Amino acid sequence: MRSFLQAQVITCTLLLGFLNHGLADRISVDKNCHKENETISITFDDKTPRIGKWIGVYGEDDGTFDASADPLLWLWTCGSQECDRTMESGVVTFGAENVTDHLLTWPLMSGTYVAVLAHDSQSRRTVSAMSETIIVSDTCLPSQAPSNNTNTTLAPSTVLFTIFVHKGCHEVNTDISISYENNDPSIGDWVGIYWDTTGYSNDMGEPVMWVWTCGSQTCNSLNGNATVVFGEGQTGDHLFRWPLIAGNYIAVLARDAQPMQVLAMSEPFSVGACFTSSPVSLEHISTNPSNFPGIVPSNGPSWFPTSSTLSPSMPSDQLSNENDNKGLDRTSARDFLDSQQITHIEIVKRCYKVNTTIKITFTSAFQEYYDWVGIYPSDFDSILDSSTPVWQGICDQGSCSETYVDFNSSHMKLLLEKGSYKAAFGTSTNPEVIFAETSIFEIADECFMLSRHNPLKTELNEASDFTVIDIDRVSKLVRDAPRSHSGMSIASQIRALEAVLEFNPITLLNMDDDEILQMYALLCIYFATNSVETEITKKVFGPGAPPPWKNSRLWASTYIPPCGGWFGVICDSNKHVTEIKLKSNGLSGSFPSDVTLIKSLVALDIRENALLNQGEDGNKWLGDLAQIEYLYIGKTFFKYDGIPTEISKLSKLKAFDASYTNYSGRLRNEMFRGLDRLEYLDLSGNSFHSNIPEVIGHLPKLQRLYMKDTSMKDTLNFTLTMPSIRELYLDNNPDLTGTLPSKLDVLQTLQSLSITGCGLTGTIPPEIGMLNASVFQNLLLYNNTLTGTIPPNLGNLYQLENIEIEGNMITGDVPVELCINTSPYGSLKRLEVDCNEGVTCTCCTCCGERCIEGGVE
Repeated sequence: MRSFLQAQVITCTLLLGFLNHGLADRISVDKNCHKENETISITFDDKTPRIGKWIGVYGEDDGTFDASADPLLWLWTCGSQECDRTMESGVVTFGAENVTDHLLTWPLMSGTYVAVLAHDSQSRRTVSAMSETIIVSDTCLPSQAPSNNTNTTLAPSTVLFTIFVHKGCHEVNTDISISYENNDPSIGDWVGIYWDTTGYSNDMGEPVMWVWTCGSQTCNSLNGNATVVFGEGQTGDHLFRWPLIAGNYIAVLARDAQPMQVLAMSEPFSVGACFTSSPVSLEHISTNPSNFPGIVPSNGPSWFPTSSTLSPSMPSDQLSNENDNKGLDRTSARDFLDSQQITHIEIVKRCYKVNTTIKITFTSAFQEYYDWVGIYPSDFDSILDSSTPVWQGICDQGSCSETYVDFNSSHMKLLLEKGSYKAAFGTSTNPEVIFAETSIFEIADECFMLSRHNPLKTELNEASDFTVIDIDRVSKLVRDAPRSHSGMSIASQIRALEAVLEFNPITLLNMDDDEILQMYALLCIYFATNSVETEITKKVFGPGAPPPWKNSRLWASTYIPPCGGWFGVICDSNKHVTEIKLKSNGLSGSFPSDVTLIKSLVALDIRENALLNQGEDGNKWLGDLAQIEYLYIGKTFFKYDGIPTEISKLSKLKAFDASYTNYSGRLRNEMFRGLDRLEYLDLSGNSFHSNIPEVIGHLPKLQRLYMKDTSMKDTLNFTLTMPSIRELYLDNNPDLTGTLPSKLDVLQTLQSLSITGCGLTGTIPPEIGMLNASVFQNLLLYNNTLTGTIPPNLGNLYQLENIEIEGNMITGDVPVELCINTSPYGSLKRLEVDCNEGVTCTCCTCCGERCIEGGVE
């Protein structure tokens, strides 16, 4: 098939090659890194301005992007998708203000992108300029380099840079080996270790430790792939705090530039007591090594309980003699007891009001005078990392056989503020040790509990200070919500309701009915399409659960509502979901009808996913998306006889992409009646085996119609009543027969006409030369059975860029009127005919079979 109809991957190298051959167009971006949802301004200089030039943004993958694909963002060079003037230079801006335009994927998710200046003729896409790489990141920050520069920038995620720590957990004062891969090494690259609590903030601070990639702070060689070791032997170097105290850390590969850049970041690793097996019960201690009890050196943070009331000094020999019968030193004995869950701690309630008593219960078969219970903020990985704990010894209230402690104003020197906390049971020997931790609890102005309506009194014995959230109300709200009952997944609905009821109560109480319903609907989508096996996934991935979503950021959150940053979810200022964009995100299963609960939904994009929606149940609900304007379900497995008639109810619909689904059967007029706002319709790649409905030819605002490879049986007469058509692509329909209508000149808005690989006969009517010369650009008629000569008045179309009519039975000379319009003197870039088989041509860019094969003579 023709090469320009295949996916064409344009690389930076090719584009730069074009630039080196004399093109002088330029394009640049206001800055190389933008936060998500931050406006992107692009400056251009166009030496050959014309109608149809546009600025677009593509996703970049290792220096490569697919120029044949739709851009993620695009605007004409005049600054919008509606303007029609030429611009030699200027600035176009992409942002939240134009997200409702066609093909505007906003906001861009974190990743790397490239901006292009291009001229599009559908069959050919000419890129005349390309920007440097654009980075979109949650933070746009670099790491802190050894030179103490706090302005950091996160570099693009790329296979060029990787870093990993050899072990997930290290005992205190043991070597830490870190390997990295750097395919673009530079003098000044370094490896550093940070506290994991730093995260992706704007100021990571100084690293805890660092070395150049050559392995020390004094070497200066260039290393691409190596392993560096942090250990006792390097003590004394600049910013080298050894040994690391217990806690969670990350390793970074960074570049000492201005500003500094983090090239790669490792998974978190921990320092502390490492376990080779999990405790017998996993209820109170996480199996994640980073959450196991930690150990700190004797010179650890100053807050550790070391007063005489808690940890009297004990000679080391006394500690070891206590456990001679066990053959263990004291710390090892406690570790053994803890591994058997001898120590256990619980928080009585999950929420306490400010300035009320906090009760913590515990059991320990190995209680001692210097054991203690402490409270610390939940965002610290361990109480040993916290700088502001609240603690008391378990023997303060009498003997050491107590089973609980109460924290109140008489015990706490500083009242705990509102927030999330954990409690821990530990001992204050050298070194400090934690044996057990509780789950997270809250301190708040108001505490909440989920309960049935009219709860039994016994349910509230421990909850008299709680505000009750009636879960029957939430359940009834979900159950009684008006929505389509086709395509429902009961299992996903149950899981979604459970997830709503587990959501942060404070946030849930402040959400109105619409917000609760839209969160429930989104969770139904998540559970119905995340790693769900179907007949399609068995064929694609094999038996068993398919891979999960590629990006599910915050969809499983119990604290952040959908409008707080869930991936692919866009909301308006009233916290109403307006867009769901999950294109090519690894969805499987069946897309649920529960999406119709989101009454504010304007755009739904679920293209290029392994979704299987069959028959009435899987398709009828599409007609209940009352506010929808942009509906993209192409390249999925939606199966139906024709097009669901319910689509005609979508009176606000502007764009509908159902290409390459599994729609088949007869198309009928009633499927499209009422779509008076429809501008974009793509039904390509389906097998309809019917005439094109007359109604389609009368849609008043239809600008782009794509019905390639649809097995249509018709003539072209339906096209003569299309008042707004710009692009008409009907390729590869052998049963599309008849002649080219002589009245095609009535289509004065037409820009591109492509009817290739069909059954057209007759001649090329000269009336085509009477189309609007200021807008018509592409005439593609190859591989039909057309006869006669090429009309000379096609030369009137001074904006014409492509004429491709090979593979027919055309005879005679190519008119000189066309030849004088060829590049570089005119706009005509491609002129393809059967010049070796009956046509004389001195200006053609390609002849006969070689054109079809993609060659040029």
